[in-house]
Amino acid sequence: MKRYVLLAVAFVASQLVAAQNYYQNGVPVTAEGITFDVEIDKYLFCLSNVENTRTDVANWRYKADGREIETEEELDRIVFDFYDVNMVAKVFKDTFTPTEISALKKIKKAPMVVYYVFSSDGNILEVAFTMSPILEFLSIPPVRFARLEKNLKKYIRAYLNPFAQQMEFVGAGQIVGFRFIDEQAAAAGLPQGSDKPVDPLLPEGDGRQ
Repeated sequence: MKRYVLLAVAFVASQLVAAQNYYQNGVPVTAEGITFDVEIDKYLFCLSNVENTRTDVANWRYKADGREIETEEELDRIVFDFYDVNMVAKVFKDTFTPTEISALKKIKKAPMVVYYVFSSDGNILEVAFTMSPILEFLSIPPVRFARLEKNLKKYIRAYLNPFAQQMEFVGAGQIVGFRFIDEQAAAAGLPQGSDKPVDPLLPEGDGRQ
């Protein structure tokens, strides 16, 4: 019996070692040419590319004269959305490992928020990641977040209405729900309804091939 107990303890120890924490508050991490600032406290774990300059900008500005938005009416006229929100789920699923996705799907009350900064033509300029400081996130190596940033910038675009296109850039956060990531990823590239704009840069047809 003692032998089996020792084997069980050894197995648990190996699992804990494998799920290591890659991050320390205030210590930048680098992978695949991207360096992230790391912020960790009791409630939040944040990663932001050190080259980001727009994620913390409070007021958006007009391209024409650099004037900041001043009224709620102006803000209400700004409309933008993903061309294909399900493509975000596909990017996550294709970037993270099956083991990482499986662990994240079990989290019920600790979502991840991705903050996007979009250019006036709908391309992603910057992203920042905010999560709970739990091992399921802290054990994901920096290389995965670096690839995630690159893939989001490569595959995700947004539709901006004409008024929003007057801005130098716009930004918004998105909660990532891992529990339904399989269903969402499977729907990526499928038609989303006649009222949904089609990305003009995608292939001909319905634009979602």
